[in-house]
Amino acid sequence: MTTAAPGIPFGSKLGQLAAADPDGVAAIVVTNDGSDRELTWSALEAGANQWGRVLQAYGAGIGDRVALAVQNSADLVLAV
Repeated sequence: MTTAAPGIPFGSKLGQLAAADPDGVAAIVVTNDGSDRELTWSALEAGANQWGRVLQAYGAGIGDRVALAVQNSADLVLAV
């Protein structure tokens, strides 16, 4: 398990992990149909950045709390 050092924002650490091993498996998500979907570090970073841009477009900023209503899917992992 990889954790960010104190003072290093999680997004920065995620970027470092994606750069170091872009095709490595970061998470395995069980989809609604019961199959597994692997997320690579690069896919995790890209998806998290996409969610971040959407939230920013709605006015969310650093440190803001937001609520998400997302089905059990890879999007849930990316959003969190």
